[in-house]
Amino acid sequence: MPIATNEWNSDGKDVGYIISINDSVSRVIKIEDPLTMEFTFNDLSPAHTLFLIRLHTYNRIGMSKISIETTEKTFESVPLRSPSNIHIDSINGTSVTIRWDSLNPRDQGGLITNYKIMYYALSSPRVIHTIDYSDNSSSISYILNNLDGYNNYSCSICVCTSTGCSSYSPAFEFRTDESVPSKP
Repeated sequence: MPIATNEWNSDGKDVGYIISINDSVSRVIKIEDPLTMEFTFNDLSPAHTLFLIRLHTYNRIGMSKISIETTEKTFESVPLRSPSNIHIDSINGTSVTIRWDSLNPRDQGGLITNYKIMYYALSSPRVIHTIDYSDNSSSISYILNNLDGYNNYSCSICVCTSTGCSSYSPAFEFRTDESVPSKP
């Protein structure tokens, strides 16, 4: 609701609103139209963050006390980055452990719900395997099983929130250890 004209306490010139919004940085917006009824904040980041919003009215004499103070949380978004520093620890000829660094909280876009791991043997790139891994959001490793021994693979990982997934990480290649021969 706009400022009632009987509350301007002036001739109506230089009357408006001051809105401040804080997370880790404070921003101040001056709205010079006293009849304005709403304002939309754009480009708030990171997603899924609490913001403290304060509203004052002003005229050329000065500024009012805070009339409204509220805390609002932005919606989740897709993670801004894919997992990084991905590396392989070999377990045996048919299994490897994939490890990666957790995302910086500012890049997560919300609560991590799962990871998607896409991999394929370089000898048969048309057969792509995708694993939707959601053991718990803080886990940063996964054991790939049932691989062929002494074979080259390509792998990529993405991270997801409830609103979607990041892009996949750059593909990385690895070779499994030697293993017992296949049956004849």
